[in-house]
Amino acid sequence: MCHSTHLIAKPLFFIAALLTALPALAAETSLEFTPWKVVKSDHFIVHYRQDEAFARTIAQKADKDYTRIADDLGYRRQSNFWMWDNRVNIYIYPTREEFKKVPGVREWALAITDYEAKEIHSFSGQPNLIDGVLPHEITHLIFRDFIGRSAEIPLWMNEGVAQWSEPVRKDVATRYVRALLKAGDELPLKNVFEMRIKSLGSGKRVEKFYVQSVSLVDFLIQRFGGERFTAFCRLLRDGRTLEAALGQTYPDLKTPERLESEWRAFAGSTV
Repeated sequence: MCHSTHLIAKPLFFIAALLTALPALAAETSLEFTPWKVVKSDHFIVHYRQDEAFARTIAQKADKDYTRIADDLGYRRQSNFWMWDNRVNIYIYPTREEFKKVPGVREWALAITDYEAKEIHSFSGQPNLIDGVLPHEITHLIFRDFIGRSAEIPLWMNEGVAQWSEPVRKDVATRYVRALLKAGDELPLKNVFEMRIKSLGSGKRVEKFYVQSVSLVDFLIQRFGGERFTAFCRLLRDGRTLEAALGQTYPDLKTPERLESEWRAFAGSTV
């Protein structure tokens, strides 16, 4: 009798648990299959399923970021760049779980950018979505459009530029690099230049790579201006060696060794 009762009780327990979970499952399912709604700005189309006011805030902030980033990079925008049918699509998923179903998304990712489709995918509920995540991804797209979407550009440059567009991140990196230099614990720039995504590893080495990358980009843009920086990027894109690109774009730097010396002086004194 006891054995029989146990067999009956166990299915009943799971049925009760399922019934309890059904409202949440139904809400998640209905949300996932809710059609996208859109709000549009001059350069972006924001796709959302909840909270129109938040979507409008994203569209307005993205437009401001676009103007700021393009101007700082010295990008002389065409009148129809990222406008009308060429606007960038931003998809904001209501939950991280739904966002993780986007093809190619890694477990730890906060956003993913499709360069060919000119799309950014992310999710709501992130404290740094508007001021950090989206400017970072917008910069990746602008930079790719600027120097060519199929271009092979160094990892330090690609990630350095994207971080450089995040004011908070740039400030944190500035302080971090200053402390590294003071302690003599920084990576040689030769190692930073040679880093590839597959060789990044993890831990402190990765942190140093990222903060030194944004610090180096900040140095080149602050000291010499955005237009020269993008000219430098194009030379690297076109296959010039680092030394040849430096010599043509930055005669005052001439060699990677001179670049490192000048960067150290800049980064060590930046408050």
